[in-house]
Amino acid sequence: MRALTRSIAGLSFVAVAALGVAACDSDGDGQPDIGITLPDGGGDTGDGGDTGDGGDTGDGGETTDPPAPEPTDAPAPEPTEAPASQPTEAPDAGGGETGDDDSGDWAPLLLALLGVVAVGLVLALVVGNRKQSSAASGVDRRRELVATAGWVHDQLTLEVLAMPPAEGLRRWTVERGRVDQLGIDGRMMASSGYREMWEQLGMILGQLTTSIDTALRMGTMEGADPALVAEAVQNAHRHRAELGAWVATARSLT
Repeated sequence: MRALTRSIAGLSFVAVAALGVAACDSDGDGQPDIGITLPDGGGDTGDGGDTGDGGDTGDGGETTDPPAPEPTDAPAPEPTEAPASQPTEAPDAGGGETGDDDSGDWAPLLLALLGVVAVGLVLALVVGNRKQSSAASGVDRRRELVATAGWVHDQLTLEVLAMPPAEGLRRWTVERGRVDQLGIDGRMMASSGYREMWEQLGMILGQLTTSIDTALRMGTMEGADPALVAEAVQNAHRHRAELGAWVATARSLT
């Protein structure tokens, strides 16, 4: 019984071994496909036997270790820069292209135009001021002449005709030059306006001076007819009254 048991166990072991060998022989050459790697300085390997130190390999042939692949460094990827976006200019409303050159061409023209306008304004102000000053000076001159004519009427001629003939003649000789100059200035003012009024002043002053000369000279003559002297004085007063009327009119206008 014990021998039977050993036989069954042996058969089972042989069957398992045969199945293992068949599983290892994938190419059907009757030898198991088992790669055995020997360490450095290893010995010979027999045909399925033990490994000996430094021996030759059996029927399986000499096995050599395949060369280990050398590690290679993968090239590092080069950094790539994203292309910079180019700014786009908005199209001109007029459809044309405008650049710095166009603005540079317009700048001198605008400056020149502003300069012309500024010069024109300055000239206009200067001319306006001159006109105003000339008009003011003209008004002042007219008022001065009217005031002088008033002095001739109110004071000078009244005093001269009231004096004794000899004394009045001396005073009149000194002051007559002012009356003559007043007539000349009046004629010159005729070109600035109120032409008829200023021309009338010259005529009145001419008649007044002549009548006063006649009255004073007749009064200084010896043996002169008093009636004729009185008539000459009255004639001078009539022309003096005309001058007074002219002064009143001129004062209302100036």
